[in-house]
Amino acid sequence: MDYTAAADLLKEKVILVTGAGSGIGEAVAKAYAQHGATVVLLDKNIARLEQVYDAIINDGNPTPALYPLDLKGASIPDYDELATNIESNFGHLDGLVHCAASLGQLAPVPHQDSEIWLETLHINLTAPYLLTKSCIELMRKSDKASIIFTTDHHKDTAYWAAYGISKAGIEALSKQLADELE
Repeated sequence: MDYTAAADLLKEKVILVTGAGSGIGEAVAKAYAQHGATVVLLDKNIARLEQVYDAIINDGNPTPALYPLDLKGASIPDYDELATNIESNFGHLDGLVHCAASLGQLAPVPHQDSEIWLETLHINLTAPYLLTKSCIELMRKSDKASIIFTTDHHKDTAYWAAYGISKAGIEALSKQLADELE
């Protein structure tokens, strides 16, 4: 079956994309903007966020919002403040796409640097949990809000360490949320 999304499919939708400065997050943000969404671009790299912002504007899409935040050092109040800022500026949130990730260290478990392990789990699992938790009530103001988590097939493969564990955890979190929010 061939499907082509309508150019205005996401018109008047507000969608928060983490990791929007590069990679999958950048591609998702640009694609959603091309379909009419107002995209809230979240990333730690301000220069890259500005480039994505400029590309979206230059393509004639709705003006995105920039939200620089380093998930590695973000605290619980930082996530709550983000949700409050989105509500103040837009009144609702229709989508949350978790693309930000850290590969961490690829090595056997006994050789893992424990600090890198903790950082990888925080960025890939704890931060998406905290951000989702902070945004759920705001998303309830939308008729059909969606949360998307990115994952990977390396979750149970040797040497993928905290990255693999975090992706397995994200899959479990997404299943729990699907059941709870159905």
